[in-house]
Amino acid sequence: MWIALFIAGLSVPLAVAALTRKRRLPVTVTVDADDPRPKDMAGYLAEIAVRLDERPERMRVVFDAPPGIELDMEPDGRLAVRVEGRRAYRLDLRRRWIADHPVPLPLGSSGPVLYIDPVDKGRFRVSDRRPGHVPLAAAWILCLVAIAAAIMFSPELLAAAVGGACGCAWLARQGSSS
Repeated sequence: MWIALFIAGLSVPLAVAALTRKRRLPVTVTVDADDPRPKDMAGYLAEIAVRLDERPERMRVVFDAPPGIELDMEPDGRLAVRVEGRRAYRLDLRRRWIADHPVPLPLGSSGPVLYIDPVDKGRFRVSDRRPGHVPLAAAWILCLVAIAAAIMFSPELLAAAVGGACGCAWLARQGSSS
């Protein structure tokens, strides 16, 4: 019975996350592996910004690019695309590109997936990790419930709380690692 309660507690945050997940437009940016040019990469990013101006929607951008390409933010707020051994190409997306990712951000072969969310007219938040659907605070609250259940010798409540906490923590971990 405890296993069933643990599985029920585990499945609740996973079900909530699956039901509330919003679709993202998948975008793949393919860069020439033989001759990656910063200007081309900046052009792709500018095209994505124009698309967001015309039709604000959530995007998931995957880069199919060779190693050595990185995004950086200049002190004046402009976006800079750098390729090893070449001069950076600057793209003026000041006050539009809200960087919720570390800089410089490598976009090479094992580079991150960028998640883009429109904030308001002409501005968008760019993150390198999937937004979490269940806050990590929920996992901590369920851990406190589990401690209270252990103190009160309530194995049913303990199993459900630990299962829910595991589900919340797993979702939070998925959001921070991808």
